[in-house]
Amino acid sequence: MQKKILPHTKDGKIYTSADVQRLFKEAVDSEGGDREAVFKNQKNRQLVEMWYASGLADYIYQLTGDEYWMYPDDSPDVHFIKNPNTEEARLFSVEIMTLYDFEQKVFDGDYKKLAEKVWQSKGTSDYDRTELLLVSRLTGELNVDEFATELNKYKWKFLCVRLSVISEKDMSWKIFDIIPYQE
Repeated sequence: MQKKILPHTKDGKIYTSADVQRLFKEAVDSEGGDREAVFKNQKNRQLVEMWYASGLADYIYQLTGDEYWMYPDDSPDVHFIKNPNTEEARLFSVEIMTLYDFEQKVFDGDYKKLAEKVWQSKGTSDYDRTELLLVSRLTGELNVDEFATELNKYKWKFLCVRLSVISEKDMSWKIFDIIPYQE
């Protein structure tokens, strides 16, 4: 298998999940505790994407014990590196899409329309060895089985598609493998 060549970091820094979570907390604190203000401020776009990716890094660590470092980019959004600066370095990239509907207060349960929206936005993307992380900011219930069924009707070019949902109660991430789907 060929090695994946990643672009250099713009600032020469790579971050652990804990680093990113600390930086995100600092950004929220600087906005007077208003997390929504951090999301809406365009200058925080890469920080928010890294914060979303930190949930995936924690998930991978819980599953495998492998710690990945991250750094932001434009396309794809975040690069993950295990064992940086060694011959054993393992690399992959993550494209992130936030599921959020500004027009409706509560998700209407139309999984076919939601899957179509994701396909229209990311379906033609073709990055080398990249995963797609869908981050749900939808209000209301989300049936992962129904959503996965609709997403699996499309032919994706990503290594895998994952869904990330954050619990507002305890600010913890729940990650679901959508493609390939694990029932």
